[in-house]
Amino acid sequence: MKYDDYPDPEDMFADTRMTFGEHIEDLRNHLLRAIKGFLLAMVASFLFAAPILRFMTAPIDRELANYHRRTQARRTAELVKLFEHQPELVPRLRVPVVLFPRKLSDDGPNAKAVLPSLIPALIDLFEDLGLE
Repeated sequence: MKYDDYPDPEDMFADTRMTFGEHIEDLRNHLLRAIKGFLLAMVASFLFAAPILRFMTAPIDRELANYHRRTQARRTAELVKLFEHQPELVPRLRVPVVLFPRKLSDDGPNAKAVLPSLIPALIDLFEDLGLE
């Protein structure tokens, strides 16, 4: 008799032994489940890519808009200060005031751009200087 013929009383895995074929079958089942899960996740990611991307980029867009607002306010203040201290620079602009619209919509395609938000400040400046 061989040693393997006698069960070890302390062997907790004595009843769970598998043959090589059973191991291969178990591996096949696990691989198929993994492939199905991967395909399901891939299809879901294609379907929900746009909302996920918007969610991920929202903080960046918000901070960029804040940065542009701060930069535009600083540049506008510098421009107003320059025109107040050196009014002789104003005629050199050669920008027809007629091209500036009186009201800008906030929902236009470039509502966050610097120039559309700078225009009302320039209009007020030109009106104050009598260049309307």
